[in-house]
Amino acid sequence: GTLENFLLEGAKIVYSDLLDNVNEYLERVDDKYKESWSRSSENKVKIGCIANIFQPGSANQISIRYDDWISEESIMYSPVIKKFYDFIIDILERLFYNTSQVILVIYVLKEYDSLFYKILQPLFKLLFKIYYNPKVINKEYIPINGAAVIAGNHKHALDPILVDYCTKRVVHTLAKKDLHDGPFGWFFKGIGTIPVDLKASKNHNALVSAIDYLKNDSLINVSPEAKRNFTKEILLPFKPGAVVMAKRSNCKIIPYSITGDYKFRSKNLKITFGKPLDVSSLSVEEANELLYKTIKKLIIDARK
Repeated sequence: GTLENFLLEGAKIVYSDLLDNVNEYLERVDDKYKESWSRSSENKVKIGCIANIFQPGSANQISIRYDDWISEESIMYSPVIKKFYDFIIDILERLFYNTSQVILVIYVLKEYDSLFYKILQPLFKLLFKIYYNPKVINKEYIPINGAAVIAGNHKHALDPILVDYCTKRVVHTLAKKDLHDGPFGWFFKGIGTIPVDLKASKNHNALVSAIDYLKNDSLINVSPEAKRNFTKEILLPFKPGAVVMAKRSNCKIIPYSITGDYKFRSKNLKITFGKPLDVSSLSVEEANELLYKTIKKLIIDARK
């Protein structure tokens, strides 16, 4: 009906209005809090809102989302939350007039803290231990803190979980974009995976996201093969992404190999980590070749 069309158009206007008015809003924020909104801040959190606008007498609703990064310290100051809330609700009230139609949720999310991951990790570890019984070699090479790129071969869909099994830390895995766009996209986003478009010649956004995580002392898991290996070859040709991440974030690469079978109470499923590689003084080509040879040797030795 007319009201439904009005709401649909109104939702578009609100979203556009929110984006267009960010700078204007920041200018109105006290100088004390301006710095809090700088994207250059090292410790950022996401503050935002989800507004559900309900059509009276109907179950239909329109969801509008707006968010931005601010420094973690500024969350301690209630005026920041209040000013943000007032800004959003003011636009919604001017457009829809009736506040009873609007349910507004203010949320705060840490950019580098995957709560969903931390909740599920102990459960997956237990299930993996009971069902697959994998053998883990040299897991002490994974740093207790600080950034590192964890890179290895890719033979099975469960490889990322096997890597996660080896550390208590959150590991951000590069995963194909189709998983993010599929029906379980909420799950993969919730555990902090980074989408990669396998059909694209370059994945600039994925690279930038991974480096951003690394600069905030996170762990990144990546398969340089870029896809599962269904061939008889020990390894597929490597993409340079892993070494580029390590060089640009000035961190080391922890190589690993996965061998054996994902079977119930497997007797040969094994993940072996190698000594950290410092590729800072090598060219991308040299570093990529070193990583390839290192992982290949880990696989061959593990199969003996």
